Amino acid sequence: MKNLLLAILLTIAPLAYISQVGCSTTTQQASYKTLAITQASVAKARSAFLDQYAKGKVPKPVAARALDASQKFNASYNAAILVAKTSNAPTTPAVEQAAAAFLSVVATFIK
Repeated sequence: MKNLLLAILLTIAPLAYISQVGCSTTTQQASYKTLAITQASVAKARSAFLDQYAKGKVPKPVAARALDASQKFNASYNAAILVAKTSNAPTTPAVEQAAAAFLSVVATFIK
């Protein structure tokens, strides 16, 4: 039992120290990571959607809505990148909303 407690203490102590020193994530870093993940998700969906479009499986009105939603996402994403570069403000919900709008348009055509 004494050895078990010692093993637990030796495992927890370094983690407690690390959490107090130098392993913090700034708001700016979190914003960049959030933006990168969101952009990667949209890029993957856009690629799959364009594959379906190239195969002729997407009606033109849906393609037009997807293009509009994609342009709105790009505008909000670029604006958020500029904000992240110049401040420690968290990512604005506009980026997530624009990504969600794009994904909702293309979701039925990607697999």
